[in-house]
Amino acid sequence: MKDRELAEYLDVNNSNLPFEYYENKYFQQGYTGNFLYKKILDSSTRSNILVNKKLGIM
Repeated sequence: MKDRELAEYLDVNNSNLPFEYYENKYFQQGYTGNFLYKKILDSSTRSNILVNKKLGIM
């Protein structure tokens, strides 16, 4: 990210949760095996709506 101050702010205030969080989240939704990991990968490329709103992007 070009804006290093903003990047640091986001790292502190909107950091990613541990992988196990997402693994459990999607497992609880019924995803298993390769479908579970595909769901995690797919979700990792989506924007964070709350961060976008906070930054005035949306």
